[in-house]
Amino acid sequence: MAEFSITAERITSLRSSRASLCALGAICQERQVLAPLAKKVHISQKVVLYKPTDKLMDAFLAMLCGARTLVATNTTLRPDRAVGRAFGRDGCAEQSTIWETIQACSEVNLAELRLALHDIF
Repeated sequence: MAEFSITAERITSLRSSRASLCALGAICQERQVLAPLAKKVHISQKVVLYKPTDKLMDAFLAMLCGARTLVATNTTLRPDRAVGRAFGRDGCAEQSTIWETIQACSEVNLAELRLALHDIF
C-alpha cells in the first residue's frame, strides 16, 4: 500500500472544522476514488462555470458536510473551501445550478450513475 501524506503548502490559507472530511478528500483524490463519476456520467447540460459532474460532486460533498437539502449547500459547503479543495474542487456551484443539473438528469444518467457507483464501491 502506498504511503500518504498531506503537505502544509496545500492547506496554508484554508481552515475547516471538518478536518477528518478533508483528510478523506485528500485520500480520495490521491487514489482517484471518485474518478468513475466524471468518466461514466454524461449529463447533457450547458457548461458555464462548472461541469455537470462537478455539480453532482458538490451535492455529494454538501451531504457529507451535513446539508439536508440542496439549499444548505450555500451555508455548509460553499463557505468551507478546504473541504472542496481536499476533494479536488476549486470552488462550489450555487445551489440553484446544482438543482438544475439534478433536474436535467435522465433515466440514462441514473443508469450511468449506478454503474459509476458500482465501480467506486
